[in-house]
Amino acid sequence: MCAKSKLLSNVILILIFFVSCGDKEKKFQKHSSRIILTAKVIEDDKFQLFYIDPATGKYNERDVVRVNVKGSQDFQSIVFELPLKTFPKQFRIDIGENKIESHIEIDSLTIVFGSKKLVMNNMTFNRFFKHNIYIEENGNGIYSRKLINNKYDPFFSSTEFLKKHLELKF
Repeated sequence: MCAKSKLLSNVILILIFFVSCGDKEKKFQKHSSRIILTAKVIEDDKFQLFYIDPATGKYNERDVVRVNVKGSQDFQSIVFELPLKTFPKQFRIDIGENKIESHIEIDSLTIVFGSKKLVMNNMTFNRFFKHNIYIEENGNGIYSRKLINNKYDPFFSSTEFLKKHLELKF
């Protein structure tokens, strides 16, 4: 009887372990924040996502997520995982550091916070983001990155429309 009791207690401990691990995963998913850019980027590069610190109202080097992008002729998901419990309402996406004058094609951008999701396709992307002078819009989700006076900093900034949309949805 003692061996059966010991076996039963071990089985119960194992079940409790798996159930508690599952709860942690659910909590992570509940507060999971990520932005997924589906794009065609031909060269290897590094993309960055800066988000505004609500306390200062400014971008800073501390609040950034960097992702290495492998060049491909196919669309790929570039995922920015945000280590936050609340979703930022303003951010910018830097689309390259290597001073490569080439184009990228954006298929969609998806914002995920817990179980909530906002999806923008290449036709609606410009309502939610504006590009700076280092990006030229070519239509149908195609953008050219360019050098100006030997300077290079192509990025998209979230618009007030996106900020209001996120305040309502998230």
